[in-house]
Amino acid sequence: MEPPFEQNEQSADEPDLAAEITELVTAGRRGDAVLHLQQSIGVPAELIDAMRNGPGWPALEALAHTLVYDLTLLKALPVEALATLGTPTLVLDSEQSDSRLRGWAQGVAEALPAGRHRTLPGEWHGISDEVLAPVLADHFAGRPD
Repeated sequence: MEPPFEQNEQSADEPDLAAEITELVTAGRRGDAVLHLQQSIGVPAELIDAMRNGPGWPALEALAHTLVYDLTLLKALPVEALATLGTPTLVLDSEQSDSRLRGWAQGVAEALPAGRHRTLPGEWHGISDEVLAPVLADHFAGRPD
């Protein structure tokens, strides 16, 4: 859902987010690494606060080192490479997500030869299981929207 693929290259004056996250993780500041990524990708402050105060935060900190892997892979795979993937793919976004996330989803769907894009009711970067499950079931069963 809302894959983070930019349609344009990172400019020279943009910070290297992967390097920044690596530095924080290496310094043992795993929580700061997760926080920095969340802020950098535009997660609303109220959602970040809820995550930090929720029971799942320690698990996010434990996985902080994997954020570097994700960021490195995104840099290494140009969006043009998506044109070589023929697997039918459903790319989703939530109607409450910001325009950047929704644009990423639309762009990925358009780049995939067998890509389809749908916007579903939901919160910022989140769709309830009750809404998501039937859509996924229909997709994997080969049924149209």
